[in-house]
Amino acid sequence: MAKAQFLSDRQRAEKGKRNLIRADLSWQSLGGANLTGGNLRGANLSHANLAAANLSECNLSAANLTGANLQNVKLDRAVLTGADFTKTDLTGTFLRNVDLSRVRNLTRAQLNTAIVDTATTKLPTYLSKGG
Repeated sequence: MAKAQFLSDRQRAEKGKRNLIRADLSWQSLGGANLTGGNLRGANLSHANLAAANLSECNLSAANLTGANLQNVKLDRAVLTGADFTKTDLTGTFLRNVDLSRVRNLTRAQLNTAIVDTATTKLPTYLSKGG
């Protein structure tokens, strides 16, 4: 009889699994991970270290990014609707072709540390036009 194998959310992420809906990756170190095209809808990434990860084309809608380290992360064409950016470190984060208009708790100070393609990135109304 074969043994059932159950992978933790962290192990699934490390093995390149792309379906991480509602995964609990809080406090995990996933720096440099390639999660391109992954589905992390509703995932708990609070206080996770994702520095230099590739999150391009990821669905991060309703993700909890509170206190996460997203330094130098690539977020090209990521879906971020409802994501919580409370105290998220966006230093050097590359934002292109993303709609930030419905994210939560994003500040001008955070955006000032990121690399934002303003021609393709939609900002929240409270931050647009230098707000």
